[in-house]
This record gives sequence, C-alpha cells and structure tokens, in this order.
Amino acid sequence: MIALVPVKGFRNSKTRLSPILDEEARARLTFWMMARVLKTVTAAQSVGRILLVSQDVDVQSAGQAMGVESFYETSKDLNGALHEAVDSLTSALPEAAAPAGMSERVLIIPADLPLLKTEDVDALAELGSAGPPCVVGAPSRRRDGTNALLLDPPDVISPTYGADSFARHWNQAKEKGVDFQIYTATGWALDVDLPEDFDALQGALDAATRKSLASTLASGPVVPL
Repeated sequence: MIALVPVKGFRNSKTRLSPILDEEARARLTFWMMARVLKTVTAAQSVGRILLVSQDVDVQSAGQAMGVESFYETSKDLNGALHEAVDSLTSALPEAAAPAGMSERVLIIPADLPLLKTEDVDALAELGSAGPPCVVGAPSRRRDGTNALLLDPPDVISPTYGADSFARHWNQAKEKGVDFQIYTATGWALDVDLPEDFDALQGALDAATRKSLASTLASGPVVPL
C-alpha cells in the first residue's frame, strides 16, 4: 500500500490557530505533527511506500531528511494535488507494484494527526483488505472531515476534501456501488485546526511529550521559517 501525505507548507500554516499561536509557532507545530505522522506511517507494516505530496521546498527537504520520498505537485489546491499524485501512481502501477499487491492501494493521510499510532494505520488497512473495489474512511472527531481515505484501486473515487468531505466521499462511493467501510479511532480523529483541537491535543499528551511540544513551539527544530 502507498501512503500519500499531503502538506501545503510550513509558512502561513494553520491560520485558524492564530488566536493562540503566532506564525512561527504554527509553522513549528505543522513540522512537529508532520514528523510524528511520517514516523508512525513508516513503522506501519501495511505501508510499502510513502510519498510526501507537496510543492514546498522546505517540506520536501524535511521529508528527504526523514528518508521519505516526495511527489512534486503543481496544483494550487489539495484535491488537485492528490489527483496528480493518484494519476501518477495509477499510470506507473505495472512498474511500481510491490510484492503481494501492497502498492495497489492508496491511503491518503493528512499530516496533522499527532495522536496517530502505527496500529491505527495497520487496522484501517486490514479493514480494507477484502479486495477491490473498496473505500475505507476515518472521519474527524466532528465527523465532517476525512482523516484517512483508503482507495482500492487508487482511482475508485476522486478525493474531494473540504467542508463535509466525509459525506461527499461516502456519497461518491455509494453512487458507484462501492463498499465504504468506516474506521474510527482516537488516533485518526484528532486533526489540529482550531484552538479547541490544540487544547484537546494538550490534554491527550503525557507530561513529557507536552513539555517537548512546548519547547518545540518556543524554539523548534531547524526548519526554515
């Protein structure tokens, strides 16, 4: 299975957190969450390949430092970027296919899921292992956004992120007569967009990780800002 992790960039990120975090702190938070997600997905047994989908040089450099491939997208929006990546993978499947069909499925994972665990990734992948055509989605905790989207085959439906994306993905699958499985877990549910999400993150972290995050937001790793 191929995991696609889209990241727009570190600069001007998470603007809805501006009431509580300045621009540099938001950039460092974005980097911190992305690094956690990539580390988690890298350790998942169900993932054979990871592509960081971005046109941002800083994001790609950070991904390269973590040993992750990048896909340079040219679109100006998330859905366009994902369509580019999926189209590229679909056309390359005969050459890129891994043993046991691991690369025949695509899992789209946002980079702002700091509570995601490796077992969450593998459990969701197992739910979609019955065979194509199949879609598995994990909703956000408000059940409006899509925090995981497994597509088998990769073009079974089109990613349509934005407001109420989970309902749109569900409806798209049903209109095509495709099985849509729902997977819920704490690790998939919390994406950090609003101050209340950040508060929920703080409450879910242990004391040591919370302290480390505070230090990161204050000074952070070496990331161009």
